[in-house]
Amino acid sequence: KHVGDIKELCDIVHPRYGVLTSIGPQHLETFGSLENVIATKFELADALPANGTLFANGDNVNIQSNLHRYPNVITYAPCDNGSNYYAENISADARGTTFTVVTPKGERETFTSRLIGQHNVVNLVGAVAVAHTLGIPLQSLKGQMRKIMPVPHRLELIDRGNVIVIDDGYNSNPSGAKAALDALTLFDGIKIIVTPGMIELGTRQEELNRILGTQAAAACDYIALVGAAQTKPIYDGIIEAGFEPSRVIVEETLQAAMAKVYALPAEQRKVILLENDLPDNY
Repeated sequence: KHVGDIKELCDIVHPRYGVLTSIGPQHLETFGSLENVIATKFELADALPANGTLFANGDNVNIQSNLHRYPNVITYAPCDNGSNYYAENISADARGTTFTVVTPKGERETFTSRLIGQHNVVNLVGAVAVAHTLGIPLQSLKGQMRKIMPVPHRLELIDRGNVIVIDDGYNSNPSGAKAALDALTLFDGIKIIVTPGMIELGTRQEELNRILGTQAAAACDYIALVGAAQTKPIYDGIIEAGFEPSRVIVEETLQAAMAKVYALPAEQRKVILLENDLPDNY
């Protein structure tokens, strides 16, 4: 949470390898600025010895723009953007996410994980990059990846036969909700979000929920809102985006909303995203 925190840990551990997974505007109350966050995260890179290796998320602009200062860097990404290791052919179904990892030498191996979403794929590719660089064959990593289980209510995949439920019911934020919708788009089928909206966003709550509405309109075939009053900004964003109003469901309880969702006619399997605090509060 503070400048120097990572340096202190590195002075104890003396790492030879480091992984920078993400840098964004977090803990700004204590850091004061994004620049301080970046400097603190790169304390890990600064601590590595001359023969050490920095693994870095090449899809994060705050990381990518600072890598030129370091000699031994291996980058990874969820797409072919010039990074050393990258993923391609990303898809999702009831089993989870399937993707192919490509190595610097052009080796390819297809992996399946119960984790879903591109943000999880980039972390998994990073883990593969570290393990493979340290000498573990790609084939040996496939079984290990299949063992990784999602955290309950954080993009947890539930297969109910003709319905797939993506339970992202733990307290949501704008970036997390966007990542969940991005994960939803990876699936084939009728895509539906069920949400009461985001809370605890201060003076920006109405604005950010309206943006969520526009994002949901771009990703979904149907949208179910729980609580007419609190979800009005979401509804406004949905209509602003040109979404068909007849495909919006508004109910006062989760049970009523889910009943309407399950009753929707569907020629394909339904994929239902439960977004934000639904299991506990509704």
